[in-house]
Order: sequence, then structure tokens, then C-alpha cells
Amino acid sequence: MAVGSTIVLAGCTGENNQRAANEDDGSRGANRGDERGEDNEQGASADDDALEFFRSHLDDVDVSVVTLETAERTVELVYATEAATDQQLADEIGTIAGGYILARDHGLETDRLESTVTDGSDPLATWYVRSTWAEEFEAGEITPEAFSANVLNSVELADSESE
Repeated sequence: MAVGSTIVLAGCTGENNQRAANEDDGSRGANRGDERGEDNEQGASADDDALEFFRSHLDDVDVSVVTLETAERTVELVYATEAATDQQLADEIGTIAGGYILARDHGLETDRLESTVTDGSDPLATWYVRSTWAEEFEAGEITPEAFSANVLNSVELADSESE
């Protein structure tokens, strides 16, 4: 599969994006830093809660999670896809990327989402979302199309063995 289309961000429309930008008084980022700096245990608990929110969201949108964990400020997701077309895969990536943005809004404090797409057993592709892209999208500094392009440009297909 050669993924090359625009993704739809589930739950993250431009309207929601603008609302979030209007509601954000600049303290959200400061609060995130304060939670981490003042009480690491509380920050870890917030991350655990936000990761559980992300897992629940992925379950709700029928993403087959194999593993979901954090390591060194990175969310590592491995999931099985049933996508049969590039567009279905792009839509699935958009749904997951949108869920990552929502999890960040629920307190997830990571720098990146690293995703591995499998067919249930073998890796098919990897892709990622940088938190800076999510922040720029939420602040209205980049369009949904630019966010989508950033994410889709990160897709790397797994090497397939040829005979």
C-alpha cells in the first residue's frame, strides 16, 4: 500500500480546533509542565489516565490494539488493521491521530505517538505523530490538511521479502 491521501481526524474538526484555540488561555501548557515538575507521581498518574482514555477511544472506534504503552515520553502503539485500501488505511490513521490529540487534551504528556500497523502478525508499516504537530493543529497554526500531510509523510512501509 502506498498511502497518499488526506486523512480525516475523528473528533478533531476545524470547528473543534478553533473552539480549543479560543478556550486555551495559554495556561494548559504551563499546567502540564507544573504537574510534571512539582509532582512526578501525579503526572505519571495523569499520563496513565490519559493513556487509558486513549485505549478506550481506540476500542470505541474499532481499532484492534495489540499493545499500547509509554516509554521515554513516547506512546508506542501496535495495532492490527483490516484496511484493504490505501484510503481505508489513511482513514484509520486519521482516526488514531485524532484520538492522540484527544488523549493529549485529557492530560497525556508525551512528545510523540509511534505506531506500527500489522496484519495481525507481521508489520506492514510504521507512522508517527509529533506532539508539536498536534499543538500547532490545536492552536490553528496549521490546517487539518497540513497536519494530515505531516502524518502521512511519516508512513514507512515495512520491507517485504521478495523471492
